[in-house]
Amino acid sequence: YDLRLTIVAVASVAKLIMEYFLHILVITGIYVILTLSLNLVVGYTGLAALGHAAFSCVGAYASSLLALKYGLSPWLGLPIGACAAAVLGAVVGAPSLRLKGDYLALATFGLGVIVYSVAKNWVAVTRGPGLAGSLLVGVNAAKGLALGRGLPLLGINHLEAHLYAAWLTSTGPAEELEFPLLGLIVSGGHSELALMTGHGEYQHLGGTIDDAAGEAFDKVGRLLGLSYPGGPAIQEAARQGDPTAFRFPRAWLDDTYNFSFCGLKTAMLREVRRVERDGEVLPVADLAASFQAAVVEVLTSKTARAAAEFDVTAVILAGGVSANLALREAVTLEVKRPVHIPPISLCTDNAAMVAGCGYWRFQAGQRDGWEMDVLPSLPLA
Repeated sequence: YDLRLTIVAVASVAKLIMEYFLHILVITGIYVILTLSLNLVVGYTGLAALGHAAFSCVGAYASSLLALKYGLSPWLGLPIGACAAAVLGAVVGAPSLRLKGDYLALATFGLGVIVYSVAKNWVAVTRGPGLAGSLLVGVNAAKGLALGRGLPLLGINHLEAHLYAAWLTSTGPAEELEFPLLGLIVSGGHSELALMTGHGEYQHLGGTIDDAAGEAFDKVGRLLGLSYPGGPAIQEAARQGDPTAFRFPRAWLDDTYNFSFCGLKTAMLREVRRVERDGEVLPVADLAASFQAAVVEVLTSKTARAAAEFDVTAVILAGGVSANLALREAVTLEVKRPVHIPPISLCTDNAAMVAGCGYWRFQAGQRDGWEMDVLPSLPLA
C-alpha cells in the first residue's frame, strides 16, 4: 500500500505541476497574441490607437458566451469571436481613422472605457458564511474596487454562490433549470439540503449537526496518513479498495434531512486504533473505500428522498465535495430527477460562481451600501 500511495502522490504532484505550466503557457500565449497585434497597429502603422483591449474583450466574451451558454465548441467559438472583434473594428475604424494624433488616441481610449463599463457592471463579493478574517480581506478589497470605479457593490452568500455554479455550464443553462429545484451543498464547512423555489428564494430542509462531509473527509484522511485535503486523497486511495470491507455506521437521524458524520469519524478512529494495536498493516484502501461509501450513501439517500417528497424538477449538486466522483455517480443514478453538477473546476470555491450569483442578484435589484459588513455565520435561508 505504501508503494501505491507513493505512486499516487508522485502522480498527483506531477499533475499539479503540469496544470501549473499549462496555465502559464496559456497566459503567455494570450500576451504574445496581444503584443503581436498591438505591434501591428502601433509599430507598423505608427497610429496611437488605445482601444486594443476593447477588441480583445469583445472577441473573448463572444467565444466564451458561445461555449458556456450555447455549448458551442471552443474551436468554433474562437474564429467567431475573432470575427465579432473584426466587425467592431470595421465599424469603429471607419470614422476613427479620419482622426490623427492625440484625437485618435482619445477616441480609441474612449472605446476601451465604454466596453469596460458594459462588461463590468458591478462588484460581487462573498460576505459569508466563512472565516471572518478571509471575508474581511475580500469585502474591503471589493469596496475599494467598487468605490474607485463607481460601481454597485453586491454582498453574496457563499452557499448560494455554489448553487449558481450550475448556471455557468453548457449542461445546465438557465433556460433548462425550472423551479422548484433541490440543492445539495456539500463542502468542508457545510452539508445542506435546500429547496429553491425561485431566484434567491430558499427553504432550509436540513444540514449538518456536527462535522460537515468535507471536514469528515479531511479528518479521516489525516487518520489514514493521507495528504491534505482529504477528499481527493481518499477518493484516490478508495479506487483500489473494497467499499464493503468495513461496515461503518450511517446516521439517519430519525428520517430527517439533517446530516451527522461525527459518529462515522469516531468509528474510523476506533478501527484504525484496533488495527494498530493488533500490529496489522493498515488497510488504507479498504478503509478509505468503506468510509467514502458510508458518506455517499447518506448524502444520496436523503437527497433522493427530498427530491421525491418536494417533487422538484431537478437537483443541483454543488460544493467542494461534489467533485467526488463516487458521489456524482451515485446521485446521478439514484435521484429520479435530472441532476446538474458543475465541472470539477467550478466545484471548489471560485470567483466565477460568485459572479454568476451576482448577476441574478444584480438583476433582482440588490445594491449594498458601504456599511455592509461580513457575516461569518450567514445562513442560506
